[in-house]
Amino acid sequence: MIVSVMFCNVYQILNFTMMINFKTSNNLKRLTTAKTLLAAALLLTLTSCLKNDNDYTPQQVAAVSIFHASPGTQAFNFITDRGTGSGPFTFSQRTFYNLYAAGLRRISIRKVGGTQDTLRTGSVNLEADKFYSIYVVDAAPNPNFLIIKDSLSNPTAGKAKVRFINLSPDAGSLSLTTATDSLIFNTTAYKVHTPFSEISGNRTYTFKIKNNGTDKAIKQNVEIKTGRVYTIWAKGIDNTTNDTLKTAIQVSEHLSDY
Repeated sequence: MIVSVMFCNVYQILNFTMMINFKTSNNLKRLTTAKTLLAAALLLTLTSCLKNDNDYTPQQVAAVSIFHASPGTQAFNFITDRGTGSGPFTFSQRTFYNLYAAGLRRISIRKVGGTQDTLRTGSVNLEADKFYSIYVVDAAPNPNFLIIKDSLSNPTAGKAKVRFINLSPDAGSLSLTTATDSLIFNTTAYKVHTPFSEISGNRTYTFKIKNNGTDKAIKQNVEIKTGRVYTIWAKGIDNTTNDTLKTAIQVSEHLSDY
């Protein structure tokens, strides 16, 4: 997890206080004791900074995961109006959930190194105690933000939850199937995400994405664990000879770092 730390300023230690004040819910039961204690220890080391700040009140926060899903867009850092952020990201990379101040946030992505030019700006209204995924989508040179509120309720016993997002700009509407062509999600248009659905957990899957019955990509040996929540997303460009940008399947586990 990448956080910004600047000393003796209440907003500048916000990432530590947010981690402590983020309300407990079923979605956070995966948060490890070690990480909780680490956050508490780091907060305690900064207590002296707060002694002279009688106006400080705990901040409401939301958890946000960032994904680089914009083929051809160079590496970038993700920045908010509070000076917090994460990165750098190259194509297909993501963060696990970082904590940000709730409310209307101005967000941007900036080039890594050199002039650090801003590639895209936008805004997001983060509700307190909610989870979000922010995907940087559309091919270069015009990346955009796709913002999705994540509903991460626990699967039923023996199951895992999955959803599908089509983020391949030129692959057409896509369906997600298993190796035996058993349909999981049907005909999903570009930048559309399905609801979460349950599949059997503790199994190894082969996933396919198809357009009008034609395989566009296959991903083998995907371990899906019981009790976990996943997003399966189509990425890349169908009409390219660049293998690193070619349409493919990415599987991202939510909360696996907690």
